[in-house]
Amino acid sequence: MSKLADSIMHPLLYILQTSGLENGSIQEDVILTVGTLIEVLHSDFTKYMDSFKPSLLAGLQNYREYQVCIASAGVVGDLSRALGEDILVYCDDLVKCLLAGLTELSLFRDAKPHIISALGDIALAIGPNFKNYIETVLQLLSQASQIEVDRKDYTLVEYMNELRDSCLDAYTGIIQGLKGPDPNEVNQEVQLIWPQVPFILAFIDYIGKDPVRTDSNICSCCGILGDLSISFGQNIIQVLKDKQGIDKILIDGRNSDTQKTKLYANWATNAIKKFNQS
Repeated sequence: MSKLADSIMHPLLYILQTSGLENGSIQEDVILTVGTLIEVLHSDFTKYMDSFKPSLLAGLQNYREYQVCIASAGVVGDLSRALGEDILVYCDDLVKCLLAGLTELSLFRDAKPHIISALGDIALAIGPNFKNYIETVLQLLSQASQIEVDRKDYTLVEYMNELRDSCLDAYTGIIQGLKGPDPNEVNQEVQLIWPQVPFILAFIDYIGKDPVRTDSNICSCCGILGDLSISFGQNIIQVLKDKQGIDKILIDGRNSDTQKTKLYANWATNAIKKFNQS
């Protein structure tokens, strides 16, 4: 497999290094191909990281060809899942580029949700080590989650809901990463997100009352509610009080036609009930 991977990766690296920023469609295709190879090789892709990293960082900063930026953010997610905690050595540069993209006014808005999702993927991969970036990331998530658009413009509403999904997924990655993988044990580092919990719940409550929310929004909200209940136990119950939007999220989730949403809603409901009764 190693020789076959070399025969694929070396030409791809050559194309990335020689194609130039103006050849956006070529770079996008190559980066997507690299993403597929990462999914196949998993941690074995590490051998190519030193050669690939400069092209990946350049892709994340290619604001003019936003499709390249989107593809590059997707590859950051692929790498996070494939390398796990081993991606930590590359995180300073990756997070720096991702955060720069979020605040870059010239970058087309459609790239922003992909960048936010990539930050969540990194958070889940490196766990408590994400504490080095958490303050800045939480500030930007707070800003992104409060965006409002013209509700008469379907394209903008769709973008807003995609942005909400990415923010919710990023919060999930941060919470799960800090909590740790053991379902019976909660790392102390999860307390780092506690100051943000009231805002996160207010965000979910607002979504619950918003008629333009999507089933995907509901599913992501239910996932966070379950994670927060497991991470903070009875402490979360007081913060959940008098949140009618959250109640509606859970009800609509349990009644969803989508199996994943229904599963998450039932799980979150049971997790909340467990601590509400204790």
